[in-house]
Amino acid sequence: MARNPRRTPAPGYTSTIASVVLICISVALALLAQIRLKDELNRLDRDLSKLDRQITEQRKLNQKLVSDYQFLVSSSGLENRVREMRLSLVMPTEDARVILPEPISEPPVPAAVPPSVTPVPPASSRRSYATELAPTPAIPPVMARQRR
Repeated sequence: MARNPRRTPAPGYTSTIASVVLICISVALALLAQIRLKDELNRLDRDLSKLDRQITEQRKLNQKLVSDYQFLVSSSGLENRVREMRLSLVMPTEDARVILPEPISEPPVPAAVPPSVTPVPPASSRRSYATELAPTPAIPPVMARQRR
């Protein structure tokens, strides 16, 4: 009898090795995905904290600008600013203001033409005075000498 040089592995051994390799690969991929997602989460957290700081700074600046505006609009702030700029301006007193009288309105012009006015003749019967009144061009003296 001839001997079989090839050995046949046990029937459950190859499937066990393949399943162990597949499980290891899937665990490795899951860990890599978790690392990547954690890195993304940390980056977003840093961006969020940076934006929160910027919002806080902008709110402080806004409050400062509102208080500066209120100060400049108030009468004491205006007086201080006038003194700083040395404008020599003073607030007008009651007797310094001049109140102008309201203009008298004229009665409205009637829309209808009164019957005593004669109607305007049509354009075809009108005489044109533009040609009669147009000045004739004068001959310049230089040209008058050349004609002689």
